[in-house]
Amino acid sequence: MKAPLLPYLLDGDKVITLINGQQILAVRCARKFGYEGEPVIFPPNSQPSEYVDVFPRRYGILSVESAKRYGYFSSPEEWPRMLSEDSIPSRDYTAVEREIFEGPAATGATSAIVADDGSPLPEGGCFKEAWRQVGTASSTLRDLVLDGANESYGRMEADSRAKAVQKAYAQCMHDRGYPQVTVRGEQALYSGKPDGPDGIRAAVDDVTCAQQVNLPGILYALDTAYQQRWIDKHEAELRQGAADREAALRRAQQAIAEGV
Repeated sequence: MKAPLLPYLLDGDKVITLINGQQILAVRCARKFGYEGEPVIFPPNSQPSEYVDVFPRRYGILSVESAKRYGYFSSPEEWPRMLSEDSIPSRDYTAVEREIFEGPAATGATSAIVADDGSPLPEGGCFKEAWRQVGTASSTLRDLVLDGANESYGRMEADSRAKAVQKAYAQCMHDRGYPQVTVRGEQALYSGKPDGPDGIRAAVDDVTCAQQVNLPGILYALDTAYQQRWIDKHEAELRQGAADREAALRRAQQAIAEGV
């Protein structure tokens, strides 16, 4: 199920491009202030796509097979497996290096660190300077899309058609032994692990009832309609945001190609 707002969000590869571009630009900046280290470069599959954050299982579990295998855990198709945190690079900084990258620790303080030519440390340090060059546009567009996703979801939930299908779903779940359910997505349908016996049993019942009353299909139809209305209303902002982000991606790609 592809929502109308999804094309405005970045996949994991482009998220990593922006991050690595910022890392290189930050080190370029830091070199002016005496830093001699290398940028921290994130490998492929180290970051999720933006739509994993914005649209996390929006209509519940969709597949009985997924429920049987993973219970309430996400399948690899829903949430691609990222590298372990141990495999994501990190670096320890000295106090001076941290100030170069992050600015003075005290709010409002002015750094005494200056470049060889006497120029001051950028406001917020070199990480913030790189963010201004590359990251701001993507963050602005993502926040705009998140606003649209939240607004359309709220309108979908308030729609009488959504309430009717949720009521039918709840009755099905009551009949299967879950009297506490009133809408899909409630917790405490099982005890123990999400992919343990209780979790799998509840997840299968959950999907079965949802499919029986076509809950995902109805919610998707309503949600996409409300999303499209929101897109039409904010078309100019989205168009400008997408153009700004593409420019930021090009700057990040250029930084990666050129290095420090």
